[in-house]
Amino acid sequence: MMVKESGTETIIEDVAAANNLSPYFVCVHKNSIIISIDEGGTQLLGYKYQGEIIGKSIFSFLSSGNQETISTRIAAIEQGTILQGSIMSFSINGTPMDFQVNSENTIFNGESAIKTCLRFITPMSINNDYLEETGSLILSANKGIVITTPDGKIQAVSDSFTRLTGYLKENVIGRNPRIWKSHSYTPIFYKRMWDSILNKGCWEGELWNKRKDGSHYLMKVNIFSILNKDSELVNYLAVYTDLTEVEMLSQQLKEREEQFRTLVELSPNAIILSQFDKIAYANPYTEALFGANMNEVIGKSVSSFFSEHPNIASKIDFDQKSVISFEEQLKKGDSYIDIEVSSSLITYQGEKAVLTVIKEITKRKSMERALRESEEQYRFIAENSSDMIGRLSSDGIIIYISPSSRGILGYRNDELIGKNIYGKIHPDDRESLIEQYGNPKELSGIVTSSYRMLHKNGGYIWAETTVRPVKDKSGNASGMMFATRDVSARRTIENQLRESNSLLRKLSSLDGLTEIYNRRAFDEFLKTEWAFACKHKTPVSLLLLDIDYFKKYNDTYGHIQGDECLKSVARELERFFHEKGYFAARYGGEEFAVVLPNTDAQKASGLAEGFQSAIREMKIEHANSKVSEIVTISIGVSCVKPSDPEEMKQILEFADRALYKAKHNGRNRIEVCESAQNKQF
Repeated sequence: MMVKESGTETIIEDVAAANNLSPYFVCVHKNSIIISIDEGGTQLLGYKYQGEIIGKSIFSFLSSGNQETISTRIAAIEQGTILQGSIMSFSINGTPMDFQVNSENTIFNGESAIKTCLRFITPMSINNDYLEETGSLILSANKGIVITTPDGKIQAVSDSFTRLTGYLKENVIGRNPRIWKSHSYTPIFYKRMWDSILNKGCWEGELWNKRKDGSHYLMKVNIFSILNKDSELVNYLAVYTDLTEVEMLSQQLKEREEQFRTLVELSPNAIILSQFDKIAYANPYTEALFGANMNEVIGKSVSSFFSEHPNIASKIDFDQKSVISFEEQLKKGDSYIDIEVSSSLITYQGEKAVLTVIKEITKRKSMERALRESEEQYRFIAENSSDMIGRLSSDGIIIYISPSSRGILGYRNDELIGKNIYGKIHPDDRESLIEQYGNPKELSGIVTSSYRMLHKNGGYIWAETTVRPVKDKSGNASGMMFATRDVSARRTIENQLRESNSLLRKLSSLDGLTEIYNRRAFDEFLKTEWAFACKHKTPVSLLLLDIDYFKKYNDTYGHIQGDECLKSVARELERFFHEKGYFAARYGGEEFAVVLPNTDAQKASGLAEGFQSAIREMKIEHANSKVSEIVTISIGVSCVKPSDPEEMKQILEFADRALYKAKHNGRNRIEVCESAQNKQF
């Protein structure tokens, strides 16, 4: 470290120069605010980086009793008075420390300031009882710190010393620092080092030392003489900095600076740095954008550079602002391009500067204009369409809806914007509609559906809506567009047509006389149940019924009464089997048929007996019957567990055989086709 002692005014051009003047450490301050401090001072005050101290008030380090004295001294020095040094007490991390203070006027970065040199004179006769109190500043430092007695015995080391050297405190207290000498230096080197310490009170240099594990490492070392108030030597203090870490940080800084420079050089935007109203730097794209030779531009005034573009220069006026951003048009040849200008105040080499970034946005502005025109066209179509057109957010909130909402729902569009559209849907339709549309983020195509919507008058209309997903720039669905029309009139006509068709289908399936299902409906139902039974391997039973001696009934009572008899039997047949979930139909003439799905022969026989008893209980008179004085029936039962859909006619044949057998055996009885019970198709 170079030491310069002088009673005359000293000019400090930069921080490095200030550091070189310090026998112990130097602080430069202006208006009581610290604007520079050397590395030694930073370490001894317990900070890691100089930037942590810059900007702090010097009074934050003074004991309350010295603040008035310092204020008076500063005022006198600023008036040109040369004062002798004095001893003052400073508060360092709550610990009182005595320093010899010398202050004088100086020039720092072109401005007047005060340079204060501080010499650490707090007694450091350290013992175990006093170590905690007097060594708190030193031992909490971020560097490797070693304190020795004048005869070289180690009294204290900092916590970080162990990390740097590998030695524990208990391994070195009371020993000489020679234990980590690397034996890389000649006696002449050490003589010069001690001459500097004894004559100047300090030494700074680089040393190769040896860790406890035997490895060597390069350290930056600052050694200070510690004097008491009587200027007697009481301790030596050494500050170690591992240059391996410094070198690594320096290399990282260089790499980042190189990365930053590369980014700036390759940037597709014009980047201009100006200071003191002159251009200090411009990247290559600036030359392409403005058509200027950058070698001629550097050093040129900003106003001169933008002389052909006054619309830009006039807007780069900070006027109590730190950031400016605006859009303009730049004439380039015979045409204009759109640009975006962003300027901000920065600090460059310790002084204020302006960083300006100019980005060409012609393509973006063209797209914005095209989008604006497209939106205007869309809005014109939407606002003049009879359909209600709108947009929903992903959770169903109406973002936009066209004025036709007034004609369809009775609401003005501003009454609906911000509302949830699902709240206007009939509760019975809402759940199914949400299931149909699902999560808008999963909706991939166009969906059309009909449902009821609430009108402002309290009633409901039928609406038909077509929706499609709206995708964001990443391709994900973020909502829905919809077009809705009132289809109430069409829905009424459709319902009437549906009812008519249903009635026609029903009439074509009913027997005209008995009003139960006819033979056509029977054939369709049996076909369906036969296919189901084939697939699921379940049995199907069939009953064929015949009114006994019905011809004699007609001959006795007449055809009108005969028709009434058929109707009565049909009504009872419908009642008896329909409520049990079976299918009954008029098969033809006085014959009826019942299909019993998933029913075995035993259960079918039981049902046949039950219905036969129900007919007897009706007690319909039949005087000329040969088996009874009332109407009776004969029933043929067949049961099959089918496997071939093409063999359905077999079950009819078996039932017909059973009915024939019942008639042949005297009527008013039930017969089961024995072969049908075990037959497999």
